Amino acid sequence: MGVIAVPVKALERSKSRLSPLLSPIERAALSLAMLEDVLDACRLQPGWDVWVVSSDEAVLEVAGTAGIRPVPETGRSLLEAVRQVERSMRARSGPLAIVLADLPFATTESIARTLSTHASVVAAAAASDGGTNLLV
Repeated sequence: MGVIAVPVKALERSKSRLSPLLSPIERAALSLAMLEDVLDACRLQPGWDVWVVSSDEAVLEVAGTAGIRPVPETGRSLLEAVRQVERSMRARSGPLAIVLADLPFATTESIARTLSTHASVVAAAAASDGGTNLLV
């Protein structure tokens, strides 16, 4: 069985580029809404477990309530979160997919198409800023 890991920033640091437009509470609410959409798309993938990696207790609670494995983050960066998941998976066999929590148009179908790709690495880069949205 594969693992879809969803690393999530602490809510107080989320969506910082929107700080001129949204209050910290609004940015946190937006981040949680996007996370819930991504989790809905990921949890319906047959043959995949979903893990949420975060240092934020509220995020971990949302994951646990949704029946998703909450993983308390030990590092401070996205790369450290990915490495943490890789270490946790050493005893397991199966693929690892990293799906970021703030994909505004993630659907069950789009995630399924990506996960069914038979390449050894699939990366979906954001068109506007060069960031990565998904890595399988």
